[in-house]
Amino acid sequence: MTKEIEDIIRNKAFFELNANELERVKEFAQNEEEFTNMKWFLEETNTAFASQKIKPPSQLKKDVMQHLTESKKKRGFWLNSVGVFLLPQGKPFYQKPVFQLGIAAAVMIGFLFMFN
Repeated sequence: MTKEIEDIIRNKAFFELNANELERVKEFAQNEEEFTNMKWFLEETNTAFASQKIKPPSQLKKDVMQHLTESKKKRGFWLNSVGVFLLPQGKPFYQKPVFQLGIAAAVMIGFLFMFN
């Protein structure tokens, strides 16, 4: 259902529709009773959506704006975490991503030399 048809159903009564509007609405409402039911349905869904709208607390907006405007020095640079990712502490060496990537690269190079 397009917005244009919704507006026609919401804002007009069945007897106010001209021939062009009747043709457009005919897919959704064949007669006056169906038109009234469709109008009621659209109004009820509109009020249901309006009543269940989530309103964020005012502190949330302040916190987001503060985060967006704080200096880059305070936030840090994202490449600092690459080393932490590749060499995490507290894991055996074979579970560290740098070791796993190295093994995968060695296997690929080995296959290239073997099949060339």
